[in-house]
Amino acid sequence: MAVISISRQFGAGGKTLGEAVALDLGYRFVHEGMLDKLACEMAESRPLAAGAEFYAQAHLTNVLSSLGPADYLDYYIKQDDRLLSQEQHLGALNQVIKELAEMDNIVLLGRGSQFILKGHPGALRILLVADQESRVDFLIRRYSVTPSKAQALLKRADKKRSRFLKLFFPTEPNETSLYHMVLNTTWLSLDMAKGLILDLVKRISSQGEAG
Repeated sequence: MAVISISRQFGAGGKTLGEAVALDLGYRFVHEGMLDKLACEMAESRPLAAGAEFYAQAHLTNVLSSLGPADYLDYYIKQDDRLLSQEQHLGALNQVIKELAEMDNIVLLGRGSQFILKGHPGALRILLVADQESRVDFLIRRYSVTPSKAQALLKRADKKRSRFLKLFFPTEPNETSLYHMVLNTTWLSLDMAKGLILDLVKRISSQGEAG
C-alpha cells in the first residue's frame, strides 16, 4: 500500500515508467493531464472554500474512470493556459492530489505532487533526470517524432514545467532532498529504474511508512 509521486524532466521516461510501475503493482496511474482535468472538473462543480471537504472518493473515482486515454503529446503541443485562475488551480490540485493519495495504491505523475505530498505518510517521491541527448533520443524512439520535433517538444515541456512550478511552488523541483530516490535514466534503463522503485516500495511498505 503506497502512493508514488514521480517528478521528472520531460523525456526522461516518467510516463512510460509510471505506467509500468503501476501495472506491476496493480496501482492506478494518473498523469498530469488527467490531474489538470480532475482539478478543473472539481473547481467547476463547486466553489473552493477554506476548510472545504475533499472530493467524495466515489465521485473522484467516477470522474477519473471517465477520462479517456487522449494523445499524451497533445498535452505538450497544445499550450493551455486558460484552465483556471492560479489560486483556483492550486487549490483544486492540492485537494485532488491529497484525495487521490488517501485512496492509496496510486502512481501520480507531476503537477507538484512531490511538494503537496511531502509530509504524507506512505508517499514515495521519485525524481527522474537524464541529459538532453538521451531525452531527445527517447522521444524519437517512444513517440516516432523527428529530431527537430523532439527538440521542440523538449523545449516547450521544460518551459511549461518551469513556469508551472515557479508559479505554484517557488522551490527548486530538482532539489534532491525532496525525494526518496533520484534516478538518472541516461545511465539506467527503464527496466532497471522500475526494479529499483519496486524494491523501494517493498522495503518501505514492510517498515510501515515512507515519512
